[in-house]
Amino acid sequence: GRLLALAGGQSRQAFVFDIENAQLFNEGLAHPSAVNSVQFSNDGQELLTACRDGIVRVIDWQTGKNRLKIVANSGGIVDASFSPNMKFIATLGVAHRIEIWHAENGELALKPFRAPVGATHLKFSPCSKYLFATGGQIRVIDLGEMMYEPDLTIKRARKLSEVLANKRIVDGNAESLSSDEWMN
Repeated sequence: GRLLALAGGQSRQAFVFDIENAQLFNEGLAHPSAVNSVQFSNDGQELLTACRDGIVRVIDWQTGKNRLKIVANSGGIVDASFSPNMKFIATLGVAHRIEIWHAENGELALKPFRAPVGATHLKFSPCSKYLFATGGQIRVIDLGEMMYEPDLTIKRARKLSEVLANKRIVDGNAESLSSDEWMN
C-alpha cells in the first residue's frame, strides 16, 4: 500500500500509516525527544528522523532497529533530508547551521555552513548537487562547489564531479551517466 510517515512532535514518536487501508503500522517509534521531521528512504524500508535532541536516526521502521545515529553539531534538528541517490543526509539545526553527512557511516561530508535566514526545511535536487532551503523564501545552495575532501585526488575529484553533475567527460564532451554508473 501507499505509506505516509508522520512526525509525532511532542509525543516523541514517528508513525507509519498505510493510506490505502487506513491502518497505523506501529504504535509509534519511540524517541527520547520531540520528532521534528521524518522521511522515507527511496526503497521505503528505512525512516529518517530529525529530533529536538540534536540526533538524526535512520531506522528500519518495521523492526524499530536503528541503522545509523548521527549526533549533529548544530544542537536540535529542525529538518533532515536524504539525497535522492541515498548517499547523503542534510540536517538543518536550530542554530541555523546546515550539515551534510555520509548516509552510509554518518561521517561529515562537507564543512558545516550557515543556513539562509528563515530556513525551516531542506530538500535535495534530483541530481543531489543542489540543496533547497525553504521557509518564507527558497534558497538554492550549490553543493558541488562546497565539497570538503582533504585527501581528494585528481581521479577521485573527477569521479565526484561526474556523480554530482550526472555527467562523464569523454574526449572533452559531457555524456550522461547510466543509472548503474550513477549509483556506483
